[in-house]
Amino acid sequence: MKHIVSLLFLLLLSTITLGEPHEPKGALLFFINPTGRPCIIQDKEIQENLTLPEQFDLSYISTDVPADRSSFMQYGVRALPQLILVDSEGDILHRFPPGIQSAAQIETALANSAKGDSQ
Repeated sequence: MKHIVSLLFLLLLSTITLGEPHEPKGALLFFINPTGRPCIIQDKEIQENLTLPEQFDLSYISTDVPADRSSFMQYGVRALPQLILVDSEGDILHRFPPGIQSAAQIETALANSAKGDSQ
């Protein structure tokens, strides 16, 4: 009986499928002052009108979070709102000019970057 239970356990283990390894994702970095009017408008545009491809995440980098300040320096952000599209290594694929970007502009850059066309 002990052997049958062991065999059933091994059979069960062999049929469990582990999740597929995750592809490294790029990110749309959103440098934001949460209380600034242009940043609020940009956030609303992103939340209501933007569909991110599955290979990109949205990452908020805020003036209100002390740990985020090094990212402002790393990417040379001096004006807000600022959007920067990066690959999974953190390398810049596309830097938008500071200011409010339309969802269409962002989606075009995302599509080009997903195809490998850096701008």
